[in-house]
Amino acid sequence: MNNFGLYCITDNHPNPLPIIKNWIECGVKMIQFRNKNLDDKIFADIAWEIRKLTWGTDSKFIINDRIEIAKEIDADGIHLGQDDIKESEFTVFQDLDGLRKYLGGQNNRIGNEKIVGLSSHSYEEAIRTYKMKPDYLAIGPFYFTPTHDDYKPVGYDTIAQVVQEVKDIPVVTIGGINSENLDEVLKTGVKNVAMIREVNTMDKNLIMNLKSKIK
Repeated sequence: MNNFGLYCITDNHPNPLPIIKNWIECGVKMIQFRNKNLDDKIFADIAWEIRKLTWGTDSKFIINDRIEIAKEIDADGIHLGQDDIKESEFTVFQDLDGLRKYLGGQNNRIGNEKIVGLSSHSYEEAIRTYKMKPDYLAIGPFYFTPTHDDYKPVGYDTIAQVVQEVKDIPVVTIGGINSENLDEVLKTGVKNVAMIREVNTMDKNLIMNLKSKIK
């Protein structure tokens, strides 16, 4: 998988569709639907609407956590955290190749495998997770973030070290990153940055500016 730059993730807004349409129009390559508050039925209904928006575009549509919904709506991939790996139905598939095969769908029929991204929250966890052979490796939080207020920020040096050691898949960092601190984050050498609070906006100029900086 190639580097993708800006990675936009939904917040817990009950109707993320206008925001996601805005991201697609701005050419964001990676979009993740994440909402911890919705039950599966409502989450699946919204995910299907997002799937319809992203079809035929350059934006890859990733589902957070919910493997069965990702399969049902034929998402481009799934993102799992450490707790999801340990506690979810993921364990049934033994490894990520098994999960990719299970997700199947239309993309397999045209020769494109599903994407599986994994989170990590320290250098040691990142290297251990990297050995599982995900399609991309997320590490954070870079700074403190209320989204994951139970995790200690990993900071500049850890991200730089992981970027140096993980060369064959994209490394993406996340956590408290915004327009004001983005330049400092990019000095680590990271080529992919995920954001939640900063990008849940209809401000196209902001999204395009963020995209232009992350290369």
